[in-house]
Amino acid sequence: MRIFNIPYKAFITGLTSLLILGGMGWIEIVNRPILAALEREGVPATAEITEMVAFWHLYRTVERPFKRVYYVFTTADGQEVEGSRTQTKSEWRRLRIGGPVEVVYLPDRPHIHSASISHGYAGRWMIWLLLPLMLLCAGLSRWYWRRNYTGPPRLWPPIQLG
Repeated sequence: MRIFNIPYKAFITGLTSLLILGGMGWIEIVNRPILAALEREGVPATAEITEMVAFWHLYRTVERPFKRVYYVFTTADGQEVEGSRTQTKSEWRRLRIGGPVEVVYLPDRPHIHSASISHGYAGRWMIWLLLPLMLLCAGLSRWYWRRNYTGPPRLWPPIQLG
């Protein structure tokens, strides 16, 4: 079956790739103004870790560890604000309850803040670069193999029987 003169499975692979990239783009578009405002107008503060929670979370059919740090910080006008952040394994090992966390918040809206426990999105450019390349290579290799190798697998070098 073909859609727009493209094999069905290749079309579905391409459509899935577009949906994934579109979702990533939407998240980027939604977060960009908030991150830009935090960079322009953000006020740094030091928060204190109040709680560290680790548990197993069922994601589809696989249980994965889930680690979250809860913290509280005081703004320049004395208002206490609570927040939380999901942690990676390496960050989790070096944190402790009562320890400091650097936070950047907007002075007029302190509920909008970002905990910079590490450089959070330093590797995000790799996702934008590698994911489309990976999906393109998967689609092209599938197309190539379906086009050129429709029969049983070939052995190389050829074996002479008899």
